[in-house]
Amino acid sequence: MRNRKVYVLYGMLSIILLILLLAPFLKQQVFSDAPISNKMTLEELQKQKIRVTYVETMKEWDNASIKAFGEEQLKKAKKCKTVFIVKPTGNLYFNEGLILQEVKIEKIVRGKEMSDTIWVRNGLHSTLTYDKEKGEVELSGMNRSFMQIGCEYLLFCKPFETNQYSKHKIYTEVDDMWFGCYNLTKSSNKTVSLKKAYYDPSIEFYVDDKRLLSAFNEAKKKVMEYIRKNFIELL
Repeated sequence: MRNRKVYVLYGMLSIILLILLLAPFLKQQVFSDAPISNKMTLEELQKQKIRVTYVETMKEWDNASIKAFGEEQLKKAKKCKTVFIVKPTGNLYFNEGLILQEVKIEKIVRGKEMSDTIWVRNGLHSTLTYDKEKGEVELSGMNRSFMQIGCEYLLFCKPFETNQYSKHKIYTEVDDMWFGCYNLTKSSNKTVSLKKAYYDPSIEFYVDDKRLLSAFNEAKKKVMEYIRKNFIELL
């Protein structure tokens, strides 16, 4: 009984923390002496010089992991219960450890959702900060670019824990997939430097090696082929 109480208390504290993170959602907060604010558009953000701190590096992968990556992503994609095809509206919200991007649902592949637009949590623990000395924005916890205006995305997600407390519908990318979001409109073959990586909206995945990028693009291809085969009218 005591353990059950501890789990309940832990769950309540986790929800309170998430609510606190989302509290400024209704009110814009401007960072002191910074060109960013909690609520801004994708266009406004992408005008800034943004340093990317999370880059997938070949040093952390072995041949077996690279070879198996595509099939692993496909297995996890098949298990996901909520899959949408979405387009970004251009609206962003962020707070410490949390980045949300608003999207419009174009098609429902799996699951149910009555709202036309939802907010998507990007990354597991991602954030935007401003380095005043360097005069640049820092993006951490995300190894891909934001969803771009004019592009369609295949989104694998699940309802966020705070939905019952918020008037906004929030979803988070599934955390058991390396990437929970794929650009259906275009792909990228660009790599970046691990030591000095800067945000480029034309890049889909931030990777420092062509072989690793090829594995990511191959996984994307496998997932898209599965969707086309089973939901051919959607793509």
